Amino acid sequence: MEHKGKSIWGIILIIFGVNLLIGNVINVWPLIIVAIGVYIFVRGNFGSGIFMVGLGGLLWASTIWGFELWAKFWPLVIILIGISSFFGDKRHGLKRSVETNGEISETVVLSGVDRVYKTNDFKGGEITAVLGGGEIDLSAVTISEDTTLEITVVLGGIKVILPKDCKTVVNGTAVLGGWEDKRTNRDSSGKTLTLTGVAVLGGVEIVNS
Repeated sequence: MEHKGKSIWGIILIIFGVNLLIGNVINVWPLIIVAIGVYIFVRGNFGSGIFMVGLGGLLWASTIWGFELWAKFWPLVIILIGISSFFGDKRHGLKRSVETNGEISETVVLSGVDRVYKTNDFKGGEITAVLGGGEIDLSAVTISEDTTLEITVVLGGIKVILPKDCKTVVNGTAVLGGWEDKRTNRDSSGKTLTLTGVAVLGGVEIVNS
């Protein structure tokens, strides 16, 4: 699945580059948003995937029919991000602690999250942020076997705090975004946590406690 994900983004970048090379024959940005939605949907995040596909389809249709919706898209995004700042998961500066049975599934759309997970048998999971972001603190979890955490960020940002004794492999894909590895301890002999996923017009920051 990881190889397929990289192939999808490779195809998208090729189409985008060819379109620029031959003079912007079509507006590919809405189609890229649709592709992002399809990718998120097939990874199991149905709500976020449908939202992105619908948004991209609407923007693409507006370019075909001559509407000005695409020109207004970025101002609308900025407005929505501003509005979302009033409704994020904020508890007066305190992080919300969550007990989990091992696997996490966090989806943030037009909102924010600030969560501390605790478990003695962390089994990975997935984090999705679309037009939102926040902080996921995994410093209190115990990783008893090699596992994978998949992170998808679109127009947002996620900070992940890992345990100090966690051996980590970062294998994420960035499309006009970035993965920033700020871990201070990289010589752990513990079990391996592999971080995969994609950051599109957004970023993932990785630190350890």
